[in-house]
Amino acid sequence: MNYSRLSKAQLINKLQELQRRIEKLEKAKSKLEIIKERLTTEKAFFDQMFESSQEVIAMVDNKGVILRINKKFTQVFGYSPKEAVGKMLDELVTPPELRSEAQKISREIEKGKGITTEGLRQRKDGRLINVSIIGLPIIINHQQVGQYAIYIDITDRIKMEERLKASLKEKEMLLGEIHHRVKNNMQIMASLFRLQSTQAKDKSIREFFNVGQNRIKSMALIHESLYRSPDLARIDFSDYIKKITTHLLAMYSIEGKKVKLTTEVENVYLDINRAIPCGLIINELVSNALKYAFPGNSNGEIMVKMFSDENGKYKLIISDNGIGLPENVDFRQTKTLGLQLVTDLVRQLDGHIQLEKDKGTTFKIEFEA
Repeated sequence: MNYSRLSKAQLINKLQELQRRIEKLEKAKSKLEIIKERLTTEKAFFDQMFESSQEVIAMVDNKGVILRINKKFTQVFGYSPKEAVGKMLDELVTPPELRSEAQKISREIEKGKGITTEGLRQRKDGRLINVSIIGLPIIINHQQVGQYAIYIDITDRIKMEERLKASLKEKEMLLGEIHHRVKNNMQIMASLFRLQSTQAKDKSIREFFNVGQNRIKSMALIHESLYRSPDLARIDFSDYIKKITTHLLAMYSIEGKKVKLTTEVENVYLDINRAIPCGLIINELVSNALKYAFPGNSNGEIMVKMFSDENGKYKLIISDNGIGLPENVDFRQTKTLGLQLVTDLVRQLDGHIQLEKDKGTTFKIEFEA
């Protein structure tokens, strides 16, 4: 442009416009300086955090080539930055047999997902270590430019877990052996009671020994269930009820009498502190029904139900369609040892018991799960 042909006013306007542009450039330069300063500060902060992190960190590009490692990486894996940068991360620290699995993890991260897992990685000296692995995508301007691989050495934790598992296994074996020996001792006691009952001439004495034998058998079955259970803290009570009722039915079977004994039990699991009282209650009430509910050669049915309701309470129902208890009998005040024992056992469970005399006898017992 030939400024010599411009008027003075036009020149002034051009100068003012140029001045405004210069001012804008100065402001832009100031902003750029501020941005540059911030970026320098943020980079320094990032570098400090990256290098001082107590986790092992490697930055890789989209092909898995190492761009940068921190000091902890060098401490744990033994590679210096000069040895690591430019190498494939998986080829550097992943055992050959695990590389296909590591590549699957990388492909998941390529989808923009963060991954957390555990596995084995290899140091420079060849030693394998257990690590927790965190993979994160590096995204800049909405574009993935690489990945962070973060490793946490969990070798000591794994060793501790293995020691705890071994200790727990040893204790479970010991506890199982204790339950096995208790069961065997109780079976010996039950055999002694049975021997005594065969030698007793008095019918009431024989009955005394038979009742004692059944009570011991009830507790022995619980210890047997615990010994065979994969979980020594809980007993599969549905299996237990089938065993104890089958035993009682065989014990009190009378020629010519047909008593059907049915069980309906959901998946109920009890610890030993509740299983023993429940087992003894079932023993007493089913025994009483078998002995007294069906006099002579009368036939009938006994039903044992157990389940947990929607409020988390256990319900145990033992019923029969026999002759029922006399109207003037209060089972809570009776002098009969068996019913006294049932009342005490329900109290031990912090539960309550209800008797219904409609069409036979029904005991309903409820206690907290």
